[in-house]
Amino acid sequence: MRTYRETISHFPGLVQVMLLSEASHGLICGTVPSELGFLGGSYVHLALENLGLPLRERWQFHKALAGRGLRIPSTDYRLRVARQMYIALERADGSEDATLPGHWKRALLVFRRDDRPAWIGKDVPTAALPPDLDLTQYVDAPDGWALRE
Repeated sequence: MRTYRETISHFPGLVQVMLLSEASHGLICGTVPSELGFLGGSYVHLALENLGLPLRERWQFHKALAGRGLRIPSTDYRLRVARQMYIALERADGSEDATLPGHWKRALLVFRRDDRPAWIGKDVPTAALPPDLDLTQYVDAPDGWALRE
């Protein structure tokens, strides 16, 4: 399997950096298991910059996501860039480059096709949210808020 990181390796260094930094958001492709139902929106932004991690560690996660994937902690799944703007959710096979930190859902923002957030991590900045957001339509979860269905 050729990774996204390998696919973009022919670009100049700065272009690779820009493409890798954009790799943390895109459309989820693959079947979403019930245990990861909060990823079932249309557009996912991992927002690794909101995890409070050092830049070097964040950058390693971006590279892993664009490489063999990021294992999702406490699951048998991983996230991996399938191609630009598409993030594959698939079974982990042990070849992943890294594992997301345990608090990764706190930075996660998932939008549905109607542009409403389906999941809002508790560390997502208010500026990233729609101005007319009504949190009474959400269920408070340990790491975020989930839209009531």
